[in-house]
Amino acid sequence: MRKKFLSIILTVCLVLGLLPQMAMPVFAAEKVYGDFTVSDEDAATYDSGNKALTVRGDCTISMADGVTETTTNSIVVIGGTAEVPLNITLKDVDIQFSDGDYMNSGTCALDMQGAAVNLTLEGTNTLKSGENKAGLEAPSGATLTIDGTGTLNATGGEYSAGIGGSTGAGGKITINGGTVTATGGESCAGIGGGSGRTGGITTINGGTVTATGGTGGAGIGGGGTISINGGTVTATGGTGC
Repeated sequence: MRKKFLSIILTVCLVLGLLPQMAMPVFAAEKVYGDFTVSDEDAATYDSGNKALTVRGDCTISMADGVTETTTNSIVVIGGTAEVPLNITLKDVDIQFSDGDYMNSGTCALDMQGAAVNLTLEGTNTLKSGENKAGLEAPSGATLTIDGTGTLNATGGEYSAGIGGSTGAGGKITINGGTVTATGGESCAGIGGGSGRTGGITTINGGTVTATGGTGGAGIGGGGTISINGGTVTATGGTGC
């Protein structure tokens, strides 16, 4: 009887040893970078000298605990393709710059640098850039899709769009949801191109969108292709436009 019992135990152990090992779940660790909290520490790096967060992976970005005022830390997004874009969520982020002058460009609050991004909005987000920089720079070559239930207020510096090009053309910009207010600087569109530049491709499928151009700037465009398929859209050109 004892031998039979041991035989059963050995058989069970052998069978269990042949079963696939169960993988333990791996959870992303959030990390504080400057004035931001990033949901996945591997998705970003931080340059403390320039106070710039560089994002290369999917993540949620929010203000770090204890940061209750506007920050002058900036965000740069690199990577993603039109087929496989990065998925980034902004949650109550407030970045505002007023630097630069007509001779020197200021700092961009959120610069996509030709990246492809699905941007989800949570809470209230404010992006205001310095001279010659778009509030949310999505230039020619970049693909930006905005969605979510939150709010985005994007204001470009002088000679730059609220969302789109800084001193160049706008990229491919799609808005599917959220409340988006984009205000361009002098001679620039609310959504689209920088001063004297084409607006790229702008598509609005949903959400509440208010786009206001600076003096001499279109609400949306400045040329390019504009498609409005849904949502509530108010586009107002600046004086002289």
